[in-house]
Amino acid sequence: TLLPAEIQYRVPTISCDQLDQRPVAAAQDEQSVAVACGRPSATAPAEKYLLDSAALVGEDIAEVAVTNEASGWGIVLTFTETGQRKWTELTTVASAGEAPRQVAIVADHTVILAPEIQAVIVGDAELSGAFTKDEADLMAARIGSGVLPITLVVRAVEHSG
Repeated sequence: TLLPAEIQYRVPTISCDQLDQRPVAAAQDEQSVAVACGRPSATAPAEKYLLDSAALVGEDIAEVAVTNEASGWGIVLTFTETGQRKWTELTTVASAGEAPRQVAIVADHTVILAPEIQAVIVGDAELSGAFTKDEADLMAARIGSGVLPITLVVRAVEHSG
């Protein structure tokens, strides 16, 4: 059996490399706290995230589209009616308090994106950053594949290194 998520997160010797070796199903209980890692980049190591239970799942998303705005490539998530209510509630909780909280988008127990939520969002989720077209296409494909849980409120983040 796996160690509880809180321990997986807090024990520094449990690395993202070790967590990535778990079977995919081991981290997909939508009702439980979970630990997931992002992918390292050329400039930053992988981050380990302690996630609350899923607030939305793949079936809450009606459409995923790649966009090209003046600021660069991005992704727009359009929700089902139920998904929109959940998204608005999630962003209400995430934006409350002193510091904004992140919302992680998770596919196959890997955090593919974890934007900070600074305000309540009552419409589509517009995810933008310094993405290339290929990165935006890949993220959209992973989000739209339905192999999730997706979008969990992040409780804490640990920078590996």
